[in-house]
Amino acid sequence: MKNNKYTILLDMDGVIANFVKGAAEVFNTTYEELLDELKPEEWTIEFALERMGKIKAENITLAFWERIEQEGEKFWSELPMFPEAKELYEFLFTLTDNVFFCTSPSYKSTCVAGKLKWLQKHFGGNTCRNYVFTPAENKMLLANKYTILIDDSDKNIKAFKQAGGVGILYPRKWNSLFYQGPTSRDSFTYIKNRLTKLFIVNDL
Repeated sequence: MKNNKYTILLDMDGVIANFVKGAAEVFNTTYEELLDELKPEEWTIEFALERMGKIKAENITLAFWERIEQEGEKFWSELPMFPEAKELYEFLFTLTDNVFFCTSPSYKSTCVAGKLKWLQKHFGGNTCRNYVFTPAENKMLLANKYTILIDDSDKNIKAFKQAGGVGILYPRKWNSLFYQGPTSRDSFTYIKNRLTKLFIVNDL
């Protein structure tokens, strides 16, 4: 089933790295409590934190990111990994040898450094070179009919498809496929089945 004509781009935050759990810890709450407060398809977790009384500011989004950035490189390098992350990564290589991490950094250089350290820690040390750091709105520039983006953002997937790529939304509570992923394992199973079907249907 493997076909190296195809490339898979794997998002990090929200797919393999648990950004929401990391943010919950910064704001002195738990991942479970924050998930409970999040409404289905609510992308902006800072407003859930506001409802929980964890953020009080005139500009909630700005206050959220300022607090995250205060943690520096450490926040990004020590994000928890979703339990199925490595299994997903290994599965992707059964489909193609062309698998790349594709992630959007914040405006701070410490974010890029932290994300790179995270990848090297979990995926091959200093030999880990298969990554693309680019703002989320630029992911669509990589789109073509032979490139598949796996991402937890409805917006990113829509733009990627419109640019001619293949987009597969990773189910999470904060996106439109929340009903497909009540657990992290369910999300992984959904993605695995979607990719398997895609490669079989297209004789990949």
